[in-house]
Amino acid sequence: MPKAPHGGLANQQTRNASQLLSVEVGGVSALKIELSVPPGLDIESCDLGAFRPWAGRGSATDASLQYVPGQTDVVYMVDVDRAPLVVDASYTPQTTESDLAELQAILTSMTVDLGP
Repeated sequence: MPKAPHGGLANQQTRNASQLLSVEVGGVSALKIELSVPPGLDIESCDLGAFRPWAGRGSATDASLQYVPGQTDVVYMVDVDRAPLVVDASYTPQTTESDLAELQAILTSMTVDLGP
């Protein structure tokens, strides 16, 4: 079972976080948390005009520019061999029920192979 983060994602400022849940992803144990961007957040008022819930691969100033007010990220953390596998499945308030069902089908179809 992956270790629960100490504070981490659940304590991000300007994010609404669900309870951390133990779930199964791809046939292995995982932790799941839902994080949402407040619906009334003025992203232009954020540092450099971009919402940064976590840094990108390059530097702390890298931003994920796809965030919009009201967006929800469903984050799964799977403890694999050497490092955690993080799956971030996000959707916006404009996402259709059909697209949400397709997203859930993709998540359900995942397989995590931990090897021998």
